[in-house]
Amino acid sequence: MKNILLVNTYYHPNGRGGAERSTRILAESLAELGFRVSVITTSNICSTVTINGVDVYYVNMGNLYWLQEANKHSIVKKMLWHLVDSYGLNDAREFEAIVQKIKPDIVLTNNLVQFSCKVFKVLRKLNIPILHII
Repeated sequence: MKNILLVNTYYHPNGRGGAERSTRILAESLAELGFRVSVITTSNICSTVTINGVDVYYVNMGNLYWLQEANKHSIVKKMLWHLVDSYGLNDAREFEAIVQKIKPDIVLTNNLVQFSCKVFKVLRKLNIPILHII
């Protein structure tokens, strides 16, 4: 059985956009077909749940704040947040530990805001094939 990991900024119940919906539909459809499916997504707290056969890992990627809380912060803090996100200054150790635990055969990435380019560096280091959905 193939082990598939999806990475997206938000996953159910967080986020309401098309990427979140399409990621959930893809994850649950692959699980129904018999694949082992996991999702790593961002959150303000770290937790793990199983939703409709999909193991969902909510991680805090170590930026100044969680993106859904952006309206609570000053413009200066928002600019610093974007600097951290754009240049991959966040901490990817939690992400890497989860990927090593899951041991995916392939990773499907989508929206990577809050994950930054660190996702690609970690996956390349672990020699895991990546399919980025645009």
